[in-house]
Amino acid sequence: MCGREQGGENSAEYGLCPAAADPSFDGINSGKCGGRICWAVAGTFCGGCTQGSFVDYMAPEQIDGRPVDQRTDIYALGITAFEMVTGRRPFPEENAKALLDMHLTQDVMDQGHIIPDIPDELRRFILKCARCDPDQRYQDMDQAMAVLRPLVYRRIWHERM
Repeated sequence: MCGREQGGENSAEYGLCPAAADPSFDGINSGKCGGRICWAVAGTFCGGCTQGSFVDYMAPEQIDGRPVDQRTDIYALGITAFEMVTGRRPFPEENAKALLDMHLTQDVMDQGHIIPDIPDELRRFILKCARCDPDQRYQDMDQAMAVLRPLVYRRIWHERM
């Protein structure tokens, strides 16, 4: 084991390993926790480097090992939307520990500083989705989609005219 399982010696420094959190992997390749498949699961930290890009989209509660819910996916949606709108990651850090710390302690920057003509509604949507505190995000996907749908429909309607 790499020490990123619940209570492991590396979990505080690097966060919980997504592979170690899923007990269905136990026993694979004679391993425990992640079952020695962590090298194939995006976001895991093996051999001194992060695998895949899962860590770029991890919500603070995932990193801390707290319970996850729809708000965790809404955080990833906000990070993805930020990247789609700006063409860059909100936290362009290569060091896994520093990147995890950024997700834990920093809300994403206002995209208006990068894209000055971004529609204000879209800017606010992304900022709210990607808040560190899950209680400050949209509370479920229905709530998030109620804000996003009109933006999309308005854009489609505008392009047809």
